[in-house]
Amino acid sequence: MCLFTHFAAGALAGGLTGNVWFGAAAGVASHAVLDVIPHYDHPDWRLELAAGVFSLILLLMMPFATMAAVVGGIFGMVPDLENLFQKLGKMRRDQFVFPTHSGLLPHGRPLGPRSLVWQVAIFVFCFGLLGLLAPEAATAAQVTDAQPVMGDPVVRLLSSDQYLTRIQVNCPVQSQPADWSRVDPDKIQWGLPKYPNQDEEGNITLQAPRL
Repeated sequence: MCLFTHFAAGALAGGLTGNVWFGAAAGVASHAVLDVIPHYDHPDWRLELAAGVFSLILLLMMPFATMAAVVGGIFGMVPDLENLFQKLGKMRRDQFVFPTHSGLLPHGRPLGPRSLVWQVAIFVFCFGLLGLLAPEAATAAQVTDAQPVMGDPVVRLLSSDQYLTRIQVNCPVQSQPADWSRVDPDKIQWGLPKYPNQDEEGNITLQAPRL
């Protein structure tokens, strides 16, 4: 398989573990699984390496990227260092140690370049499934700086007599922020219009609405 395919499968396997160490092991295991399947190996190691690096950068740009997924993807490509070293003349084939490279496990029969379409499909599937299985990570990344939206206030009369009237005013939250500690009070959206306040110098500022 090409490096970008190994990366995508390793990223999915690693991301599913949710753990960096398990992710590394899952990435290596995914490499063996894909090697058993009949596939096409691109002969140009430069294009292979470029595609692998591009896959890594693409994952890092995704909102669902986790450290386990990144590590899994990298370790999904690591076993092919043996192939790279052989092409560079730094390693002989009889020195390979990875099971599907050394012959310990059967290696899938070679296919033609047209089979690359299946590898692209695997790549898209793995990235898509990784995003679907981690929606909370994507959502958190998108709304980290979101400010809350407050609905129209709800007023309830608690008690009333000739001396005292007690009421309760609740402002329901229509849109929750990801982190209340990062909320900017000036950017809160209110159901009622903001209250214009004028200071002694005549400057007018908009403050939280009054009821």
